Amino acid sequence: MKHQMTKGLIHFAQCIKTAAAARANHCPRLLYFGVILIHATSYATVQFEESRYFFFYNFLNIFMKFAVPAFLALNAFVLFYNYGGRRVTLQMTATFYKRRR
Repeated sequence: MKHQMTKGLIHFAQCIKTAAAARANHCPRLLYFGVILIHATSYATVQFEESRYFFFYNFLNIFMKFAVPAFLALNAFVLFYNYGGRRVTLQMTATFYKRRR
């Protein structure tokens, strides 16, 4: 009985960990989508000032503005986490930019 309870608790903890990881994976996608939506609605917001759709596009444009600072903060955190303890060299910088071409 005790072994089954321990097994059940371990399984429960693994499910919680998996669910948290799945939610964490959606955060960058939401931020990417928000930044793209800002760019996509900016033209429509300016061009449709007299249209009945202006409020819809303007709402989307303003509502997604949280994504820009969150996107920058998330990327800064990832870069700091990956490169924080290393000494910055010319070779490391060149390799960093070569990977992103």
